[in-house]
Amino acid sequence: MSLNTELMAEYQAVKEDKRAERKKEQQIDWHEPILFDDYKLPPFPVHVFPGWLRNYVEGVAESTQTPIDASGMASISVLSTALTKRFYVHLTGEWSESLNTYTILALPPGNRKSSVFKALQEPITHYEKEERKRLAMEVSEQKAKRKTKQKRLEHLEKEYAKNGDQTTLNEIFALTNEIEEQKIFSLPRLITEDVTPEKLADLMADNNEKMALLSAEGGRIFSIMAGRYASDGKANLEIFLKGFSGDYCAVDRMGREAKILNEPALTIGLFVQPHVVQDVPASFQERGLMPRFLYSFPRSLVGQRKITPQTVDVNVKNQYILNVKKLLSMEVTEAVQLTLLDNARQAEEALRGVIEKMFLEGGELAEMKEWGSKLVHKLSQRGRNNVRWLSTHLYTIHTIQAWLNQMWVLCTKVYGEYPRHKYKRHKKLHQMWVIWVKIKGEKMRMMRT
Repeated sequence: MSLNTELMAEYQAVKEDKRAERKKEQQIDWHEPILFDDYKLPPFPVHVFPGWLRNYVEGVAESTQTPIDASGMASISVLSTALTKRFYVHLTGEWSESLNTYTILALPPGNRKSSVFKALQEPITHYEKEERKRLAMEVSEQKAKRKTKQKRLEHLEKEYAKNGDQTTLNEIFALTNEIEEQKIFSLPRLITEDVTPEKLADLMADNNEKMALLSAEGGRIFSIMAGRYASDGKANLEIFLKGFSGDYCAVDRMGREAKILNEPALTIGLFVQPHVVQDVPASFQERGLMPRFLYSFPRSLVGQRKITPQTVDVNVKNQYILNVKKLLSMEVTEAVQLTLLDNARQAEEALRGVIEKMFLEGGELAEMKEWGSKLVHKLSQRGRNNVRWLSTHLYTIHTIQAWLNQMWVLCTKVYGEYPRHKYKRHKKLHQMWVIWVKIKGEKMRMMRT
């Protein structure tokens, strides 16, 4: 009995040891949980802006007591409005990118979003008003002449119907050609807000195929995109998708002349409440609309704001208004090509190589190709922030490094705020953050070399 007891005890001891080993192998080393509200965000990279713009962005943020992200994101939309169709970035071969951007800044109510938006948009609205006033007489005169020709044409058609005279017919042909060849002028428009997709196409057709959709209450725009005014209630995203990439777009409507846009260039700059981005229809993501946007979800300053903040310096404001109007009034017969210098091209190509590998199976972008494929487009667009380089038409390595830094900060900000809302989005944006950490590492490597 004693031998059996000893053997059983030895067996039980071995059994316990193996159980302990298996338990140790399966044990997960849990780290201390990180609360959704416990995060640190990098500051918005205003240093990439030229001095006159940086000073105004910082001044508006101080005077309105809002996150600097608000005025920073609005300034990106302002520059996009001013420079689109005037410049473009040539990357390789037939591959070029326009300078128009889609941006979203999300803040809860009570954060003075409208005040910030109005301050940054001011030179655009002033310039548009001045141009409409300056051209009003010319446009009216042109319309009167055209109307007179159309009346004359109607009269000739009636005459020809009565007598069939060949001379009358020849005059009809000549007058018809004259009317059709006459360039139609309209009062210029730079920005719009609460607009249907069909009306947006009309505005773009009348304004060199470009338009800026800017709003401090951007939630309404998403409602319209989702089919708010559509007779069938279905989303109509074509103009918003093609206006980003510059793809050919034809808008056909019964009883009205078709609108043909060969290279549309749309700028979208929206201030919204965070729930607006959460609640967009799934089709917006599936069709590729949402990946086209740059996002910023800064922390609200409500409760920590100064009661009597410093106002924007008058000279700083005047310089901002003057420079934006100069950009808006630039006359170019055709868009100017911006080219990368050799060192900048090497840096840009190295970055594209890093991103491309992420698309492989098992890579960080394998399940996020729709977002990742827009990274290089967004990178090339960052050049509008460095307005002082536009005069040389060349991008340097420092330009590329500035773009990388700004893009990384914006995506890190999204990661910091957005996870609090929905787990699936948290998981996806965590992946985005990891990707940008790697891209940031590549940027540092390129700077060392």
